[in-house]
Amino acid sequence: MLSTLANNHFIFRLAYLADIIEQINKVNLKLQGRGRKSVDFIDTLSAFVEKFDNCERAAQTGHFVVFENLSTAAGDEVNADIASEVVQHLGGLREEFVLYFPEIINTNSDWVKKSIRCSSQEFCRLHARCTHPPSE
Repeated sequence: MLSTLANNHFIFRLAYLADIIEQINKVNLKLQGRGRKSVDFIDTLSAFVEKFDNCERAAQTGHFVVFENLSTAAGDEVNADIASEVVQHLGGLREEFVLYFPEIINTNSDWVKKSIRCSSQEFCRLHARCTHPPSE
């Protein structure tokens, strides 16, 4: 066991895993609570999957700043093997999320937000007319 903990490769992998689990926990917390709308759910998951793409691109170019624990543990020592494992893992995670939530990940929710915003504005105008009728 002690030899495993002395292995830098193992430590770097463990640090990366801690980073990923931390991000998944943050998403989990964003999806909880009262008053959450389906648009929030779609936006949160879509943003999370996009984050995989950004992190994957960063890892491919050797930038691991987005992985705080890995950056701290490895410093400038992140080798090509670790970088390759990170890129492969992020791609796999992205694929899993798309498999579990295909209709959500591939949905553009902008039209929903715009229609809700328009409806709210229209409601406010109607409400203002009802509570403050125009004087004649």
